[in-house]
Amino acid sequence: MRTSAVSQLVGGQAQVSVEGSSLGGEDFLKLMLTQLQLQDPTEPMKNSELLQQFLAMANIQSLEQLSGVINGLWRIRRSF
Repeated sequence: MRTSAVSQLVGGQAQVSVEGSSLGGEDFLKLMLTQLQLQDPTEPMKNSELLQQFLAMANIQSLEQLSGVINGLWRIRRSF
């Protein structure tokens, strides 16, 4: 699948843009489960590949939280 943008933060929400549409964390999990269900049983996904995908999602969630904190601090600063 080709991507036009790997990821971006929009309003504190991490989104991945894939050919003009955006995906969130829930979509990522749905894709991951589908990938696991449809994989070839004679050649299952390597543990390292699966771990890399989970770590990528964890990084995106961390960026969401960081963005929320920064936005909160920015709002507090603007109120003074």
